[in-house]
Amino acid sequence: MVKKFCFIFGFRNGAVIMSLVSLLTGVALILDCIMNIDKGNAKKYNSFIVVGIFMGITSLTAGGILSIAILKAKEKFILLYMLLESVLLLIVTIYAGMFVFTNAAFLLVLIVCGLMWFGIVGIYGFYTEIAQYNSSIPGAYEVSYSDQGGYMTATPSGQIDDITAV
Repeated sequence: MVKKFCFIFGFRNGAVIMSLVSLLTGVALILDCIMNIDKGNAKKYNSFIVVGIFMGITSLTAGGILSIAILKAKEKFILLYMLLESVLLLIVTIYAGMFVFTNAAFLLVLIVCGLMWFGIVGIYGFYTEIAQYNSSIPGAYEVSYSDQGGYMTATPSGQIDDITAV
C-alpha cells in the first residue's frame, strides 16, 4: 500500500490535484469538440465529437464527485469517482495507444494517462484513509449480540449497556 500520493503529497492533497485534473480535462475535451464543430469538421469527425463531448461531461461529473467527496469525507463518492475515472482512462488509453504512431500528441496523452492511472492508486489510498476515519467517529455505538440472549451496546466511554440496546 502506498503511503503518500505520488510519493510526495498527502492523500487529501493528491485527491484535490486529481479533482482539478479531471475538471480541467473535461473542460478541455468539451472546448476541443466545440472548436472542431466551429471549424466545420463536424461531418468528418461526427462520432469523435459526440464521444468527446460525452467524455468531457463525464470527466466534469467525476471531478465534481471527487470534490464533494473531499469536502464531505464520503468514501462512497470516492469509489464512484474511481469507477468513472477508470472507465474514462481505459477508453482514452486505448484510443491514444491506437493512434500513438500517427501523431506525436498521442504520445503525450499516453504519458498523461499513465500518470492518471498512478493517481488512481493514490485515490485508493485516500479512500482507505477516509473509510478508516469514518469508521472510528467518536460517539458511535457498537452493537453486539451477547451469549445470554440479548443485544448489548458499548457506549463511547466503553460502558456496556444491555437495557437501551437497539
